[in-house]
Amino acid sequence: MKILIVDDEPAIADTLAYALRADGFAVDCCTLGGEAMALLQGEGHDLVVLDVGLPDLSGFDVCRGLRRFSEVPVLFLTARADEVDRIVGLELGADDYVAKPFSPREVVSRVRAILRRLRPERQAAAASPAAAPARFTVDAEGLRIAYHGTGSRSPATNTCCWRCSWNAPAAYSPAPTSWRPSGRTAATAWTGQWTPTSRPCAPS
Repeated sequence: MKILIVDDEPAIADTLAYALRADGFAVDCCTLGGEAMALLQGEGHDLVVLDVGLPDLSGFDVCRGLRRFSEVPVLFLTARADEVDRIVGLELGADDYVAKPFSPREVVSRVRAILRRLRPERQAAAASPAAAPARFTVDAEGLRIAYHGTGSRSPATNTCCWRCSWNAPAAYSPAPTSWRPSGRTAATAWTGQWTPTSRPCAPS
């Protein structure tokens, strides 16, 4: 997993990077908030360790901007120990907050705890199958049905049946969205060979 450290103090960033690498993480480091935003838009990081006091932007501003396009976890580092600062950081979308001075091993443990907490959500998202594309798309105004993108406009001889199907779905099912054309309608709509009848199509 890849961690991004955003801190303008080299001693802190290097120490924390060493501890994270020793625990098996890949680590990138930068010192500016703008640089961090560019990196996070282009590369896949699993978590951000973000200092609140940066030279160009505050960590709060970086987190606020980050949440517009990413849900990557954020752990704030700060020399501010006031409760209001912790509350602001958490309300902006941070997952944890560590005050300086801190133990590098504690930060690594907190990083692991955040990633462990989020793992079930990521696994569930990865396991959920992608929605299958709709087989039929219906253009009621133009009297057109397309099957996987290929369709045919209703010929004049079929207009009665198709209008019945669209304008009175409640006659076939309590829920209009559950109505489906009968096999006869689906099979003959593409050929135009069906002979019109005064009896509406039956649901399949």
